[in-house]
Amino acid sequence: MRKALTGIALLSALAGSAIAGSFTSGLELYVANKSDSENITVLLTLAEQAPVADLDRQLHDAKATRAERHLQVVTALQSTAARTQLDLRNELDLLRAQGKVNGYTPYWIVNGIVVNAPIAVVRELAARADVESADVNLVVENIAALRTPKDRIPPNDPGRTITSGLAAIRADEVWNTLGTNGSGALIGGIDTGVDGTHPALASRWRGNNGHPTSECWLDAAGLGHTLPTDTNNHGTHTMGTMVGGNDIGVAPGAQWIASNCINMGTGVAFDNAVIASFQFMTDPDNNPGTIDDVPDVVQNSWGVNENFSGYVNCDTRWWAVIDNTEIAGVCVTFSAGNEGSGASTLRSPADRCVTPYSCFSVGATDPANGNIIASFSSRGPSTCSPAPYPIKPEVSAPGVNTYSSIPGGGYDYYSGTSMAGPHVAGVVALMRAANPDVEVNTIKQILMDTAVDLGTVGEDNNYGWGQIDAYEAVLAVMTGYGSVDGTVTSSVSGLPLDGASVSNTAGAQSSTTNASGDYAMNLAAGNYTLEYSQFGYVTTTRTLDVFENATTTQNVALVPAPSALLYGYVYDPSNSPVPNANITFTNHDLPGTTTDVNGYYSTSIPLGFDYDLTAYASGLGGQSRSVTFDASQQLDFHLPLYEGFESGNFSAYNWSQSGTAPWVIVTSPVYEGSYAAKSGTITHNQNSTMTLSLTIAAAGEIAFRYKVSSEPNYDFLRFYIDGAQQTQWSGEIDWTQSTYPVSAGNHTFTWTYSKDVSVNTGSDCA
Repeated sequence: MRKALTGIALLSALAGSAIAGSFTSGLELYVANKSDSENITVLLTLAEQAPVADLDRQLHDAKATRAERHLQVVTALQSTAARTQLDLRNELDLLRAQGKVNGYTPYWIVNGIVVNAPIAVVRELAARADVESADVNLVVENIAALRTPKDRIPPNDPGRTITSGLAAIRADEVWNTLGTNGSGALIGGIDTGVDGTHPALASRWRGNNGHPTSECWLDAAGLGHTLPTDTNNHGTHTMGTMVGGNDIGVAPGAQWIASNCINMGTGVAFDNAVIASFQFMTDPDNNPGTIDDVPDVVQNSWGVNENFSGYVNCDTRWWAVIDNTEIAGVCVTFSAGNEGSGASTLRSPADRCVTPYSCFSVGATDPANGNIIASFSSRGPSTCSPAPYPIKPEVSAPGVNTYSSIPGGGYDYYSGTSMAGPHVAGVVALMRAANPDVEVNTIKQILMDTAVDLGTVGEDNNYGWGQIDAYEAVLAVMTGYGSVDGTVTSSVSGLPLDGASVSNTAGAQSSTTNASGDYAMNLAAGNYTLEYSQFGYVTTTRTLDVFENATTTQNVALVPAPSALLYGYVYDPSNSPVPNANITFTNHDLPGTTTDVNGYYSTSIPLGFDYDLTAYASGLGGQSRSVTFDASQQLDFHLPLYEGFESGNFSAYNWSQSGTAPWVIVTSPVYEGSYAAKSGTITHNQNSTMTLSLTIAAAGEIAFRYKVSSEPNYDFLRFYIDGAQQTQWSGEIDWTQSTYPVSAGNHTFTWTYSKDVSVNTGSDCA
């Protein structure tokens, strides 16, 4: 029998994790079991970053052309990096001369430097005042396509008629009716590379159209490929869907450039292929004053998840890189992932959800089967926090049995969101060909506005806003969009309101104010009623007109909402009042309150809002309640018994022990706090049992956290109520909560860990 480890913590709550120094939590996890002398590669992000978010707003208000935007944003990024990195680079040069640093690469797309050095040296560098954080240099992977064996086209077949995916999104109608096939647009691919000699792609590579190879191909993986090459079929297939000839590409008139970033991990130890690729795509010729070399859109069919060493959920390491690329005028699209059909299965960074546009993710549909969502397509919602826009993906596109190019001049059918994302990127190229200066967020808004709604009405976590419609999207940029912006303030103080919501009452468009109270949103020309809301203020509306290629400014001062009294009592399980109990608000930033000697509390809060509250007290469990607060009212709490073993023993309640060995109090592993109960050390055909008898005043529940590590299907943790087994657990189970209903009256609760009759390895314990 393998070693068994079972922990019990009654009525526990999640504990936070500490982050030491300037290491991110992902980097701390990565180095946890490594020696300080071991070399690692990290990204040092500097404390000062270029103020491009403010510049973005200024350029939008000034109706800057794409060329003007590119010049100012790239110049700001480069000048900030050059000025602020000087001292750090001088120290790195000195350390490298001393043999303490192996190498480094500076970047400007984010103000950071990738460094390869021993962990101890990295900690010293991370502690510098000009360094914001250090993060592990993470290797990414492509979202692997699913090859379709049936109906396979032989190699060198020049293709069939227009693919089912192109027909489903009406790409041919854009070519034939609206008169644009993407000519004049440029597409970038961050993937496994591209077969630059493929007949469907060769003529569209920018390097074959009179431009230097250095600004048309990046060997980010360091494989020694001086011309576009694909060591995996993936990148050639995705590029074919975007720009390929022979009726496979959405924008066959566009040109392309590429990076083989997804082969990263094989290149120089102190490079970050993701950062290098985005920097390349933002300014391929290293001249901020030129724009013809800069792609209109960059498609990404890659991502990471919790299985990657050094990665934590909703990791932020590439967010600034992506944002800065888009502020410079390049639209960035991401495939959602192939981990469906479960909820919350998007890869990162596609699961980012801090604005309606970040990161713009694409699910996969089946064009031959009624455009239903593919079973493999990753679903939302995003689990990133904060999550003002958690529904994912943003849109969907054909991604089942997609026919496109593969290396060697052939064609094949692949399935995956890796095939869906390129359909969207191709449509972006068509939109930019029709309107070269249309802004990135306007492009994304149009894609969502014009999508064909599928599944649940409105935005949903399967299709997003629906399947893209190339014809309607391109028509929209031809007929024009405008924008609305303004500032939301308090009518009393005149100060800006951060986090206020601005939404279109007749549609899905919305925006959130920043710390300066500013907001902006893109809308088709027309008349709108916008709703302005913020916690603690009375919601108001404004009606306004939006004009093509113009900005309408609407400033709003919100009036504070009136307040009323929320009051009540907090009781223990015997219905006695609980003094000094704490009542906190969990969904709004409001000060909590405490009960008096009679268990009474009261607090004045704004009317017209829903509130989630939690009451808790020393030695008792917590209770959460919700209330819609439209008038002064009473809200009472009844706190359950709580045992966290924080006394360091079993003295808080009348516990009894039986079996071969008693349960013990331990300091590790614990779910929260300092202690947990663990079963005693036993061997073959033995058990360790812990029992608690209680009188329950009113019907309720018993809840506890458990952790099991045992031989699967042989050694078990079992839970009983009044001698009746409720359930059992075996194998490897991390901290998990179980809850069971309990009636009023006298009850006995029992936890037993038992072993079978054979196999003994390690130190059996529970």
